[in-house]
Amino acid sequence: MEEYNFLNLLVREKEGEQMAFFSDICIAEIAQVICAFLNTKGGRILIGFDDKKKPVELIDFDKRLLELKNFVIKHIKPESIINIIEVEYQERRVIQIDVIQGSRQPYSLNNKVYVREEANTLSADENDVGLLYRQRKQNEFHWEKLTVPDTDISLLDIEEVEKTIEISNSKGKA
Repeated sequence: MEEYNFLNLLVREKEGEQMAFFSDICIAEIAQVICAFLNTKGGRILIGFDDKKKPVELIDFDKRLLELKNFVIKHIKPESIINIIEVEYQERRVIQIDVIQGSRQPYSLNNKVYVREEANTLSADENDVGLLYRQRKQNEFHWEKLTVPDTDISLLDIEEVEKTIEISNSKGKA
């Protein structure tokens, strides 16, 4: 029942920067919105709702849901966390997609980058892509770049460092 209440709240939302509605499983269009959400602030997609936000029957539900999942996994790069689930709403099967803003931007769909601006999914221009790369660099965490106070080189295990270099060289990672 709790899931149903949450879905009631989502259905009341307006389509916008972080919310999209589809009446049918339009795989290519939905994938564009997912890609745009990954590149902006994340968002949610509800599939199976008409213009008045009433649930509609989705034909070949199971087959098309699986096709959507497989398409998203195969065509959106880099890989990301996207939750695509079936939900029952007013005795109809609908689809809820939850997309968290990606940390490895820019994300692309078949090598094309999309962004979300209000309720519109747009192809990213070179300025958008540059901004996404800069944001990614700011958000990347590298433990090896952290400063460790009160330490010096004498604390390193030289044998371990040499073994690591040897392994790296043997794997062609020099």
